[in-house]
Amino acid sequence: MISGGFDFTFTLLANGKVLAAGGDSGTNTSADLYDPATGTWTATGSMTTGNNDPGVVLLQNGQVLVTANLNLYDPSTGTWSAITNAPCPRGNYPVALLPNGDVWLGGFTGDLFNPSTAQWTAFSPPPCTITYPCSRSQGCQSAGALLNTGKVLVAGGATFVPAQPYPTEETNGLADLFDPSTLTWASTGSMHTSRLAESMTVLSNGQVLVAGGETFDRHLGHLVPIASAELYTP
Repeated sequence: MISGGFDFTFTLLANGKVLAAGGDSGTNTSADLYDPATGTWTATGSMTTGNNDPGVVLLQNGQVLVTANLNLYDPSTGTWSAITNAPCPRGNYPVALLPNGDVWLGGFTGDLFNPSTAQWTAFSPPPCTITYPCSRSQGCQSAGALLNTGKVLVAGGATFVPAQPYPTEETNGLADLFDPSTLTWASTGSMHTSRLAESMTVLSNGQVLVAGGETFDRHLGHLVPIASAELYTP
C-alpha cells in the first residue's frame, strides 16, 4: 500500500478496484486504490477529515460513504466530499443499505440518509433504550444487518450498570427489528450469549449468523473474546 495504517475502510468498488481509506484512530486522511488486474496500488484523493472506524457503505450510485466521518468518495473523479448537513458522525454504530438506496444509521438515535437528495430523516431509538434508560444496547459496537424481509436486525452491545465507586459497562444480548416503511421498532428474540463487536452475516436461507465478539466476564471484571456463534431465524 502507499499509506500504511489500521482501522481503515476497505471497499470493493463497482469497477473492480478496492478502496482503502483513513484509519489510525482518525489521524489518517489518505486513501489508496488497489487494481487486481495489475496487482498495484495508487494514491487517490484524501478525505476531508480522518475516520476512526472501518464502517463503510457502497451506495447504489457507486459512491462510497464512510460512516465515521460522513465523507463521500466518487470513483469517477477520485475525490472526497463531506456531508455538511449531517446530524453527527456515526463511528462504531450499525449501518445498512436499504433496498430503496437509503442508508440506515443506528445509534442512541437513528437516521436515514437519502444520497439522491442529501436529506436526513430521524427516527426514534429502539424499545430497549426506552425500557432501560441506562442501556446502549443499540448503540456503540452492536451489530446490524438488513434481512431479506426488508427489516433491519440489531443485536448486542454495551449496557451501563450503576455501581460504586464507578459505573460499569456490561454486554447484553438484546435484539430489535427496525421497519423502514414505518420507522418503528419491535423487540425480537434475545441472543443466548451477551456480546458486542460481533460479526453479523445474512445467509442465503435468510437466517442470520452471529459469531465472535466479546462478552463481559463478571468474575474477571472485564471483556473477554468469545468463539461462540448462534443463528437468528426471522
